[in-house]
Amino acid sequence: TQEKENKNNIQKFASLINNYDVVARAIKERTNQDDPELKDALQKEITNFVDFEIRKYFPDIILFVQQQTPKAELTQENEAQITKMVKDFAQQWKKYMDAMQRDVISLFQNFMTGSEILRTLLY
Repeated sequence: TQEKENKNNIQKFASLINNYDVVARAIKERTNQDDPELKDALQKEITNFVDFEIRKYFPDIILFVQQQTPKAELTQENEAQITKMVKDFAQQWKKYMDAMQRDVISLFQNFMTGSEILRTLLY
């Protein structure tokens, strides 16, 4: 099912991010320097996780923006669709933000990394 697939994907992202983070911190402790490749890999996975979370909770908005950005025109059909999305967003945003925050807190062991991910999600 879609829900099971989402959980598997989230667990994969969390595992990769947590592992990259542990290795990056260990290297930095030993060498007193960041490993640029590892730092890039960690950032890439954080970005992938954030994209996945946003798509999970706001798929209609993401799809609409992707479809409409090249056109950049407002039609009556678009206006009705935008109005519906805005109403849905206004009703659901707090619940979804709380759910994303719970996901981050439960998935990421390192407080600093979790805080960075949460900031990225919320801003």
